[in-house]
Amino acid sequence: MIRHLIVIASLLLSFAINATEDTYELVFIDIWGEYVQPSTLAESQYPRRFIQLDMNVAQSDINKFVSTYPHYTPLEIDKNNSLSGHYGIRSTPTIVQIQHGKMVNKAVLSAPPSLPNDEHQAIAAQHLQLNSLSGAQYNFKAHAAKARLILFSDALCPARHLPHCEHKAIQHNEITLPDTMEKLTVIKPFYVSLADVKSYQERLRVNHPVLFDQHNALFRRYGVTSLPYWLILDKHQQVIYRGATAPEQTQLAVYSSNHSD
Repeated sequence: MIRHLIVIASLLLSFAINATEDTYELVFIDIWGEYVQPSTLAESQYPRRFIQLDMNVAQSDINKFVSTYPHYTPLEIDKNNSLSGHYGIRSTPTIVQIQHGKMVNKAVLSAPPSLPNDEHQAIAAQHLQLNSLSGAQYNFKAHAAKARLILFSDALCPARHLPHCEHKAIQHNEITLPDTMEKLTVIKPFYVSLADVKSYQERLRVNHPVLFDQHNALFRRYGVTSLPYWLILDKHQQVIYRGATAPEQTQLAVYSSNHSD
């Protein structure tokens, strides 16, 4: 107990020493929550420090996140969740205002702050022309020769923030499709590199094309907000199935026969 209090005291002291004013704010976030509908984090007259909860996250994840979204500098891991426990943080994002070393206000936001990237910009046509890891092109603006069964996934799988992702990736591998359909996996771009995507393909023995959605275009176009997630697109790129569970074989046969013209 004494050791725990010492850890909290030292953390609070470090934040107080590093703050440039007597009043500052701690903003508790979760970098894995990038798919929740964003809202704008209001400006503040006080210095802010961003705090990531200590749950399934490493310093390398923090480094990738800050490199992608420098607005969140400085971002530190709340080791052993000492600060979040001390201030009673139950959800993110939450802003805690500290004045003279004491909490004077706590605001729980209903949605996380907007990520400072191109998320709200129009999707350029070239961003819908993706290549598989072998170099084959898949144009998601033009009509396709076949309908497509797509698993939207994450190269960080398996991970705690991706429930049953490994099982679902294997399940996707094993689905048998009619000749009028093709199977794809699409990987989201956040905090991962092309090497991570290739590792995903090898690690899970993916037996079909894997596309790296570097501009987040397909995720935005089809409104994919959770992972893993399945879509079926007909030949005209219209969604005819979506869900967190894979379609049944009987469903695939119906979709194929109804959209094979």
